[in-house]
Amino acid sequence: TPLSRHNTANPIRRRTSTISSWFQRSNSFDSPKGKGDGQVDDSLNRIRSRKMSRQLSNFSATRVPFNVDGTLPSAMISNNDEVMSILLKSEHNQHEKDSDSTPQQYDGEEPIQKTTTLNRIQTLKDQMTAEVKDKLDKIGLFDPRLEKFKICLKFFRGYLLLTGIFMGAFSLYWGSMYQREKRLVNMNVHVVLDDPNTYESLGIDDYFSDAMVASTSDPVIAAYAGWHTMPYTDLTDDPSEIRDILLKKVHHQECWGAIWIKPNSSIDYLSALKEDGSFNVSDAIEVIYETGRQYIAVSSYLSKSFTHLQTKFLSFQQEKITIPLTNELSNDQIVSNLKTLLTPIQFKIHDITDQSLIKAIVSGPQQFGLVYLHLLSLMQFAFFQPFHIKMAARLTDRSFIIYRLVSSQITYLVMGLAYTLVQIAFSINIYAAYNGKTGFLIFWLITYLMLSALGGVNENVVMMIQLKKPNLAPTWMLFWMILNIAPTYYPAILSPHFYRYGYALPIKNGFDLFMICLFDTYKQATLTRNILVLISWVVLMNTCLPFTMIYYSKKTTQVTNKKIQDLKKLRKRQRRQKL
Repeated sequence: TPLSRHNTANPIRRRTSTISSWFQRSNSFDSPKGKGDGQVDDSLNRIRSRKMSRQLSNFSATRVPFNVDGTLPSAMISNNDEVMSILLKSEHNQHEKDSDSTPQQYDGEEPIQKTTTLNRIQTLKDQMTAEVKDKLDKIGLFDPRLEKFKICLKFFRGYLLLTGIFMGAFSLYWGSMYQREKRLVNMNVHVVLDDPNTYESLGIDDYFSDAMVASTSDPVIAAYAGWHTMPYTDLTDDPSEIRDILLKKVHHQECWGAIWIKPNSSIDYLSALKEDGSFNVSDAIEVIYETGRQYIAVSSYLSKSFTHLQTKFLSFQQEKITIPLTNELSNDQIVSNLKTLLTPIQFKIHDITDQSLIKAIVSGPQQFGLVYLHLLSLMQFAFFQPFHIKMAARLTDRSFIIYRLVSSQITYLVMGLAYTLVQIAFSINIYAAYNGKTGFLIFWLITYLMLSALGGVNENVVMMIQLKKPNLAPTWMLFWMILNIAPTYYPAILSPHFYRYGYALPIKNGFDLFMICLFDTYKQATLTRNILVLISWVVLMNTCLPFTMIYYSKKTTQVTNKKIQDLKKLRKRQRRQKL
């Protein structure tokens, strides 16, 4: 269904372009022709056509910048035929009255025929001028007839409505980020410590674990993430399995990140200092996370949380590690290992996401591309409007509904293909999760499902809005876009609980699917839910569309019938005035 900058909501206006050809085939206005009068009759026909077009336009709906026309062909044709019949009948009656006062034409009397034709043309001009004079009459801005108070009141009401809608829509988006810093604790991070029983049996302190606990317990650091400390024995009794378990937990999205202190790090560090051995302090603590799970959130919040934790850990290094270690060493051992003791302990960072996939251009399909997909779902309305109008003139109601359903899905498939080709043209790796042709087809399928779901909702809702408030159609499109975007770019746990509704909307689910294609995130986490939600939207909207079109056509027919009755009353009133 097309979007249009011109109004097509009323079926009357859509058919005014056919009046000339329709009128010329009508015998109601045929008059005897003589030699040389063909040009005059053509002028007469054009004047009548223009007049009827203006009359039909006077009974059409107010123009709106966006329009989805769902009028069925049968309602459109019957309404137009009835209105044109009324207008033509009125013209025919007027011509009969004109002919009563016009000299009869005889063979060979060409001047009389031309005079008659010119009189009829003048009559049509006079009638047209009288009917539209009030609407064409222009007045100045300060003319008393302008009703300035009513106009100002309407503007005031419009400003209130427009301001309320915009404030509500933008508040919806701003609200998803409100006090987000206080919700960073919802991003749980496993902090795996060494086994305390080992150190108790040896009678020494676990220097690294003590410094880590002190760092995560600091009130400032505690607000950056949900640090959950635990000994590695809570996960496994085999120290060699710890890293694999943490990698699996992070990748399977059981936690946002993990920090683990390698077993016996404090013991090995102390032994190296006493025996002049080697110990790599930068390999003692490892941080694990996955940027691809939420590219924006991890880059903006989680990675910064680890940076703040690193800084705090270094501030505790002297108090919790260096000084306790020197108490266990002799003066000679301290002097010989002074450089090692003063070496800052840096965290080893491990990002599960392949660094070759993390590029600035990825923000295109991941962020801004989602907004553009919403706009693409609207573009097919405007672009294919002329085709839909032509098909409506030829097809039956049932065939037209089938045509609308099939043509819109084909359009979404083609636009989805174009969107996918853009990613390939800019060397964006869409094959991270699925190689070769499979990856291309899956990315294309996801794009198609998103376009179909978004466009289907727009098509159904806008038709319903146009029945009551056509001028609110653009505000719906803004609201629908913000409603989808607000819970999408950041994890739901960082927004108020209200924004959990995003799990049921098209863009949020498409966003998760794009993350799988672009960063090879864990498929079983959300894949099934994402696909089912998108398919449900497509099926639901295409199921509702025929009923929406029938209801829309019924209501517009009722409005048109009322206008027809008003037109009949106007004709009767004009005839009484002439009598």
